[in-house]
Amino acid sequence: MFEDKYEWAGILDSGDCSIRVKDASAEYDTGVWQCQVTASDFTQKDTLISLGGFLSIRTHPESVKLFVNNESLPSKAVFNVKAGKLIDLKCEAQGGNPSPRLIWSINNVNTTTDSTVMIRSEGGFKTTSISLSVPVNKDDNLSEIKCIVTHQALKEVLEAKLTLNVLYPPNVKTKIRSNNIVTEGESVTLTCDVDSNP
Repeated sequence: MFEDKYEWAGILDSGDCSIRVKDASAEYDTGVWQCQVTASDFTQKDTLISLGGFLSIRTHPESVKLFVNNESLPSKAVFNVKAGKLIDLKCEAQGGNPSPRLIWSINNVNTTTDSTVMIRSEGGFKTTSISLSVPVNKDDNLSEIKCIVTHQALKEVLEAKLTLNVLYPPNVKTKIRSNNIVTEGESVTLTCDVDSNP
């Protein structure tokens, strides 16, 4: 037994062979554990092996990243998009055991999607991702989109967010202040309102 990692926790003389795992690690200690009693003599067939007990070490996710149309964005980014376009959002949380829960929030209203995917990379490091497609119109300008990551091992949620800068062409409205009919010599005010971004 590795003394820096495991130690006896039971009273061996009374048959209690419990062990204590020191500094539990998801990488090394997660898995099926069994207790085995070796044969009393090589001619005897009295070896005993217990049923396995699964030990799962809880670890929190390390980070969260946002992607728009497969382009990675820094957290709190401003994303320029033309009105009428569809944007494909993906949120990835690195690490976490069990897998973290990912939630989309648009202008502080949570939205759900069933496209959660778990991927294991070569080193055993887990990535959990969730996707969402959003049609964008001019009313979405300055909307805030967040990916919120929750997990039992986190003290505070992780989040990544972006603000939409929706670009749309000018929309012009003309208003006449007063009656549409004026007498010659009277003053009239005409207003021209333009709404566009930029």
